[in-house]
Amino acid sequence: MCAAASHRPDVRPEAGGIRRPRRRAISARQRLLRDQRLESIAALASGITHDLNNVFAPIIISGELLRRKMTGDDTLQCLNLMIRCAWQGSETLRQVLTFAGGMEGDLVELRLTAAIEELSESIRKALPPGATLQLEISPDLWPIAGDCAQLRKAILNVGLNGADAVAQGGRLCIRVQNTKVTPAVARGHSGAKTGPHVLISIADTGQGMNPQMLDRVFDPFFATKGSDLGRGLSLSIVYGIIRSHGGFIQVHSEVGCGTEFEIFIPAVVR
Repeated sequence: MCAAASHRPDVRPEAGGIRRPRRRAISARQRLLRDQRLESIAALASGITHDLNNVFAPIIISGELLRRKMTGDDTLQCLNLMIRCAWQGSETLRQVLTFAGGMEGDLVELRLTAAIEELSESIRKALPPGATLQLEISPDLWPIAGDCAQLRKAILNVGLNGADAVAQGGRLCIRVQNTKVTPAVARGHSGAKTGPHVLISIADTGQGMNPQMLDRVFDPFFATKGSDLGRGLSLSIVYGIIRSHGGFIQVHSEVGCGTEFEIFIPAVVR
């Protein structure tokens, strides 16, 4: 769980000790163009999702009412299938809304140390035999303003994505530290702020991505592992959640050299 933050005046950036190979990142202009493209997709997705929710809601409500009155086995099976599919469609729409709008609700001041330590155990279990997980967390992490459940979902999605990429004998590194975002870095990310941030780095020794994949990694339903392994919303949801917290994500990758996701979340420093 995320721990409520207590104020510590004596905080300092941590250097972190995980060495990484040199990997490519898309240019600042490409990132801005990608952000603009994703914002357009999100606006379209939000409008469509609200309309489709209005379609699914009466189907689910009517199906539940009919199920109480019907007794025939065949009829009930068909009705149960209809209700189940409607609920699945509604859940998919909820995920699309997370990408489009990030999240709803108030942000509270918290620290991520305990949550990341707990999530790392789930990620470790997803690694293939012989692969290892290295975890480094700065002892003096700055607090952030966030939604613990949403941030846990985002970090877990990126971590499991990295675990999927690691082959037997490979390594996944998670490093969490304080950092400061400079104006030069902020200019390369739409909506990014300057100043103190908490940086969560998740790096794998997998096959990496080519520039075309790197540019589309946050697109909804884009698959980095090939269509035969499925398409989903996991990384696009991560993008929406982090943006809703005022943060941004950098991705460094190169074919044969692995991938690193860097998640920046504004810190609360008084």
